Amino acid sequence: MEKKHDIESRADIEQLIPAFYRSLTQDERIASFFTHVNFEHHLPRMIAFWAFLLFNEKGLCRKCF
Repeated sequence: MEKKHDIESRADIEQLIPAFYRSLTQDERIASFFTHVNFEHHLPRMIAFWAFLLFNEKGLCRKCF
């Protein structure tokens, strides 16, 4: 089993968010809910959103929404 660690940096978010959405799109029970999502557009926004929330990164999240 892979050892898990706390999210400590933006780099951690940049690994976690795509992996999370990849797992959603591969789950046959819920994948159909994500067929319309443009991940190329969506993932940078989600990464910026979480960086804003977790690390108070300014200026990024204003462009998210």
